[in-house]
Amino acid sequence: MLIAIIIGAVIGSFSHVVGAHQPVGRQWAFRRSQCDNCEHVLTVYELLPIVSYMWQRGRCRRCAVKIERSIVLVEWLGAMSAAILYNVYGFSWAFFLGVILLAFFCMISVADWYYMIVPNQFIGFIGVPIVLIVMFSSSFYEHLLGGILAFTMLYTLHLTTGGIGAGDVKLAFVLGSVVGVAHVFTMFLFASIFGFLFVLLMKKRKIPFAPSLCMATFLCYNINYFEMPWLM
Repeated sequence: MLIAIIIGAVIGSFSHVVGAHQPVGRQWAFRRSQCDNCEHVLTVYELLPIVSYMWQRGRCRRCAVKIERSIVLVEWLGAMSAAILYNVYGFSWAFFLGVILLAFFCMISVADWYYMIVPNQFIGFIGVPIVLIVMFSSSFYEHLLGGILAFTMLYTLHLTTGGIGAGDVKLAFVLGSVVGVAHVFTMFLFASIFGFLFVLLMKKRKIPFAPSLCMATFLCYNINYFEMPWLM
């Protein structure tokens, strides 16, 4: 369990960096991590997910500026999500596929939350391989139909209401392919609930929808664990 939690926290930390930097063209792959305010290069001890934030009391050690809470939130969500995956699947093939999905969900959610976009790079380089893995390791047509159904539903909303972005439509194909045609409506039900809760919490009329879709898909991926056979 502890190993799974550490894996999840590291994935959350890494995914936040990618999701926050890649969409706006900031370099992240070949440079040392640093404070965005004073450009202090972070040491290993300042890069430990969750632990460093608590140890530094949420501030940079050099300039004392507050570290964004979203960073530790994504790390914490990654740790908890990996713990759930371990409880459901153990260290199995499904667990490691779930970990890849978790990284994808975190990157997409961070990018959409900050910039209201779903980057094509994430869909193409991570989403498409996930779809192929799922389709060719399980029931091909069930997952293909799931992707087509989810895509069609959001594309219809995109055309008729304008409230759904094109990135969400492309993301829907990936997520529908993951859950399969039997769980597409369940995925959208949970996504709508999560979206409504975000509206209440953020007190905004316009919020990114990708985080809600990703959370709903993660729930569907682990649906047996939550013991809701009425949704199957």
